[in-house]
Amino acid sequence: MFLYGENMASIENISRGSPRVPIGLGSLEAQLMELLWHSGESLRGQEILKNLQGRHNYKTVMTVLNRLVEKKLLERTLEGKAYLYRTVETRETFIRSIAEDLVGGYKKAYGSLGLQYLLDAAQTEMGGSIKDTEPAKQDWGDEDKPSQSSRIATLLTVVIGLEVLRIIFGRK
Repeated sequence: MFLYGENMASIENISRGSPRVPIGLGSLEAQLMELLWHSGESLRGQEILKNLQGRHNYKTVMTVLNRLVEKKLLERTLEGKAYLYRTVETRETFIRSIAEDLVGGYKKAYGSLGLQYLLDAAQTEMGGSIKDTEPAKQDWGDEDKPSQSSRIATLLTVVIGLEVLRIIFGRK
């Protein structure tokens, strides 16, 4: 599913028909996305380049920005003679969609048994058990209380999301 590289993750087309896959974030793509998420506003190519503090040339940055637009991770609008770039979704939404695609792809590839093994591995990694975990809110009525499968799905989303972050952004 992943092509591991020093600062790169590539996700095969495992989503539910999403037009923005496959997603592959290289080191510069990840830097640009982080910069735009952190800024919280639209930025011109020159402003983005300035924030990179001279580590990349203008043509390289513009090429990568255009690739992110093609992947539907960024949008651009023409203002005067320059394009303004902004993220399509929040960082959290981006990570969630990757995690959901990964879980869906994993289930499609390995079935429910594969998901159970993944859950077991996540529990071992976390040093606990989902059965030992109590919901934060204790006063739910029976119909509002999350089911075991719902809690498992939530945990899997979190665990896979963290793994995706580690892979995409090269942290250990």
